[in-house]
Amino acid sequence: MAELVGSQMSGEKNRKKIFVIPNWASLEEVEPLPRASNELLKELRITDKFVFLYAGNMGHPQDLETIVRCAAELKNDDRFHFLFIGSGVKKKWLEKEIETHRMRNVSVLPPRPRGEQKFFLNACDVGLVALVKKMYGVAMPSRTYNLLAAGKPILALTEDNSEVARVIDEEKVGWTVAPRDAEKLLKTIYKIYEERENLPAIGIRARQAALENYSVETAIEKYRQVLSR
Repeated sequence: MAELVGSQMSGEKNRKKIFVIPNWASLEEVEPLPRASNELLKELRITDKFVFLYAGNMGHPQDLETIVRCAAELKNDDRFHFLFIGSGVKKKWLEKEIETHRMRNVSVLPPRPRGEQKFFLNACDVGLVALVKKMYGVAMPSRTYNLLAAGKPILALTEDNSEVARVIDEEKVGWTVAPRDAEKLLKTIYKIYEERENLPAIGIRARQAALENYSVETAIEKYRQVLSR
């Protein structure tokens, strides 16, 4: 984001005045919970599946199309399930695709209250974040931080060096794939499943990152530092 804003400004002196302070996770509301006792997984009867969760806005900036293409490829592979929770302009398209391709491996639920985040964000093995192309520097989905708070590994469709990609790379909490690259996404899904014994360690790093780098206290301290310059 700093690079994008700086590219619109003249003079190195002005660019040095740019500071980026990330948003924070809802650590007081979201925490890791045991998968085995998750009521949503039980309700959907997918406790035996490897679940990828997309929770949030289903709008134009979100690359749902690539996720759905992979889900369609995997519709006869009973190991995997895709869970979508939220709303937006792409939701009707999503529901139509599921019906057209008879994807029993996909569930779509309406938005849940924020107070239930710690329950539905824990209803998965891996959290999904998906952005279309040309969102570099202008979008950082807040759900990323709350997936970290829930101790979930993250699989993101995002451009190289984006804010999402940087968090995932710096904290070693998941995988990134370029938007619209369904083939690479499918290969990554298989890789994640084959190496699923590594997920608990990744989840621990995710929670630790939320506590150390994306808490409200951390953000406040950064604001203090900037304002005291």
